[in-house]
Amino acid sequence: MTINVNHEDTVKVASSLKEWGFNHLSDVTVVDYLEDEEFEIIYHLWDHNNHERLILKTRIPRDNPVINTLTHIWTSAQMHERENHEMFGVNFNGNNKLTPLLLEDWDGLPPLRKDFDSRQYVLDEFYGGERA
Repeated sequence: MTINVNHEDTVKVASSLKEWGFNHLSDVTVVDYLEDEEFEIIYHLWDHNNHERLILKTRIPRDNPVINTLTHIWTSAQMHERENHEMFGVNFNGNNKLTPLLLEDWDGLPPLRKDFDSRQYVLDEFYGGERA
């Protein structure tokens, strides 16, 4: 089952889902919809007692990629939010551990955004800006 919610309602809906038995957050993923100028945040939830899976989705604007953290509901959100902050630039309000996870000293555009030019990055970093 999939539930789509307005991003302002994500915390409220997530809290209710946990109360209803979805006590395991297995993943948080982000999809970059460049043409729609939005990010979709996808939460993968499990109710192990009833053997049910649920997907909670919401969208946020690319030009202000901010959403409230769910770490106070599921502690497993911590690392997932941290990774998505680093790779997509999504800010999770209330998560005070959004420190670099994989990219040391990275100051460029987050590398999993669709407008990140990976070819140009490789040319600049490894070939001095041009290929012989």
